[in-house]
Amino acid sequence: MKMSHWQSGDRVRFDPSLSVVVAADGLFKTTRVSGRIDRVNQLALEDSAGSFPVWHIEADDGSAFMLVEDQPANLWFLLRLMGESRHGGGMPEWLEQDDYSVSLPSGQSVPFGFYSPPLLARMETDNLLLRIYVRTTAEAEEFLWILLKNDVVQEYWVGIVIDPAQILPGQAG
Repeated sequence: MKMSHWQSGDRVRFDPSLSVVVAADGLFKTTRVSGRIDRVNQLALEDSAGSFPVWHIEADDGSAFMLVEDQPANLWFLLRLMGESRHGGGMPEWLEQDDYSVSLPSGQSVPFGFYSPPLLARMETDNLLLRIYVRTTAEAEEFLWILLKNDVVQEYWVGIVIDPAQILPGQAG
């Protein structure tokens, strides 16, 4: 089944190979849980004629994922919500940094290099300020998407480029 035919409420599971950590310091991991597509919408970038289809996936263990299709580039991103905080006002520090570091539970800091300028976007009723960082991890790329929603909630999504065939229908066997 193609992702473009999947709708809210459909059950999905992740290809078990996605459970493998890309590298020892890789942040992106999934568990072998199933979930359901919570909603489907569009991420519309300001200053761009296009928008990106987004599938929001809620895993049975409570974790949250987004599958984003970049149709012009023929790329698919699977993102996992890594952290969320309230925004205290003022200028977010990541707006002015050309690199951005994330602290691991071990205390190690992993830097992401500059990837995109700040982007204004809209998803459903939320106005977004978005910036995307990238780093190479064991010959693969890992992405950090930071979203500021309506000047209130700041979300950190970590992702990788995947083949959409790695999202499988139904319950895990």
